Amino acid sequence: MRRLHAFSLFGLALLLGVILGTALRPFVFPAAKLGDDYRHSPRSTVEIAASRAQNKSTILTERTSQESRAAAALSQVSAVERFLWLATQAEQADPAQLAQLLRLAKREGHPDLARAIAARWAALAPAHMFRTLIEDNEEDYQLWRVLFRSWAKSNPRQALQVYVATDGNHQFRQRAWQIWNELVRYAPEIGIEAASEIRTIAFIPDTRNVKAWAASDPPGAAARVAKHMRDEPAGWEVMKEIGKTWGRSDPEAALSFAASLASGLGNALSTSVVRAWTQDDPEAAAAFVAAETDPARRAQLGKGLATGLAKSDPELALAWSQEHLRSTARADAIADVVKTVAADDTEVAAALVANMNPGGALNQAVAALVQEWYRSGSRGNDAMLSWLGTLPDLEARNHAVERLEWRLASQSKTGLIDFVAGEHGHLATEAMVERASMQRARHDPESAVAWARSLPEDRSSIALTTVLDTWRGIDPDEAAAWEEAQGEVNQIDG
Repeated sequence: MRRLHAFSLFGLALLLGVILGTALRPFVFPAAKLGDDYRHSPRSTVEIAASRAQNKSTILTERTSQESRAAAALSQVSAVERFLWLATQAEQADPAQLAQLLRLAKREGHPDLARAIAARWAALAPAHMFRTLIEDNEEDYQLWRVLFRSWAKSNPRQALQVYVATDGNHQFRQRAWQIWNELVRYAPEIGIEAASEIRTIAFIPDTRNVKAWAASDPPGAAARVAKHMRDEPAGWEVMKEIGKTWGRSDPEAALSFAASLASGLGNALSTSVVRAWTQDDPEAAAAFVAAETDPARRAQLGKGLATGLAKSDPELALAWSQEHLRSTARADAIADVVKTVAADDTEVAAALVANMNPGGALNQAVAALVQEWYRSGSRGNDAMLSWLGTLPDLEARNHAVERLEWRLASQSKTGLIDFVAGEHGHLATEAMVERASMQRARHDPESAVAWARSLPEDRSSIALTTVLDTWRGIDPDEAAAWEEAQGEVNQIDG
C-alpha cells in the first residue's frame, strides 16, 4: 500500500504538472544549466524565486552546485509548488539530474516522492544509480530496494556482474543481502548462481517464485542449488520449493537425488518431495517410506509423510507417526503434524494434543501448537493461554510457555514483565518470573519492589527476592540503606 501510495502521489504530481506547463522545467533541466539567461516568457515561479535568491544572497556563486542553487531557489516558493516541480522534472530528466532530484526530494521531506523518482532512475540507468548511491553512502533501505527490485526484473545478469565488480566496497557489502534477495525472488536461476558469488548470505531469501521456475526442469534446478548453495537454511528453503514440484512429477527420482546430497539439503528436498507425493498418492508414498531400511532416512521421510497426511487426515497422520516412528523422530513428526493442522485450525490441533499421552512428543506438540496459535494474532492469545492453563501435564505446559518467552519479549520492552503481572501470569515458570524481576529492577529498583509486592502470592515472594538481589548487585550501598530503612533485611533474609 505504501508503494502504491507513493506512485499515486507521483502520478498526481505529473498530472498537475501539465497545468504548470513547461514553465518550471528550464530552471535546472535539461535545456541549460542553472543561472543561464533564459528568455522564456512568462517566467516560472521557481525562476523568479531563483532570481530573488541570487539578488538577496552571496551564497549563490558560480562555484555553487546546481543542486544547492536549486535547493535555495525552491525554498522561496510554497511546499506544493516545490513538490510539483520535483515531480515534473523527473519525467524527462537524465540519470545525473535524477540523482539531484532524489537528493532534493529527500531534503524536502518527501520519502514517497523520493522512491518514485528512484523508480524512474532505476528503470532508466540502474548501474549509474548503483554507483551514485554508493558514492553518496546512501543508507535508506527503501531506495536500495527500489533499485534492486527493478534491476532484478529488467537485467538480473548485469546486476550480479556489477555486484561482483563492486564486492571490495565495504559500504556496499551491507547491501549484499538485499540484491541477493531480489535476485532469488525475480530471477531464481541467477539468484541461486549468485549464492556462490555473494559471500554474506546469512538469512533466508524470498523463495516465492522458485517453485514456478523449477517446474519446467526440477532435476536441473536441484542440481543448480547443490552446485551454488551451501548446506545451510537458505539452501534448504530453496530445495523445499523445488521438492514441491518435483514430488508431483517424479518423486522416486527426486528422492534418489536427495540421497546423494549433503545432509541438510538432502533432508530438505526429501521431506518436501514426500509431502507433495503424499498429497497426490498417499498409499504409494507410505509404501515407499515403509520399505526404507535405513532408520535415519526412514525417520526423515516419515516427517514428510506425516505432514503430508496431516493436510487431509490429521488423526491418521498422528496414528502413523506413533506406530512407525520412534524416539525423537516420532516427537518431531508429531510436532510437525500439530503445527501443520494448527496453521489451518487451532481447535482441531488442540483436540489432537488433548488425546496424547505425557512425554517428549506431547511436550513438543504443545509447544508447536502454542507457537502457531500465537502467530495467528493477539485476538487468539487469551484463548490460547486459557487453554494452556487447562493442561494437566505441568511439564508440557512449562515447555510451551518457555518457548513463548522470546515472543513476549519481542512484543515490547516490557512484554515479559507485563505477562508475569497479567491475567495469565500464573503460567509463568519460576525462571521467567526471575528474569522479569531482574529486568524490572534494572530500570528502577525501588519501584520494582512495589511491583513485586503487588504480584499475586504465587509470584510475589520470588519476584521480591530477585528484585532485591539485583538491586544489591547494581548499587549495594543504596540497596542496603533502603533495606535498613524499610526493615526488609529481617523480612526477606531472616
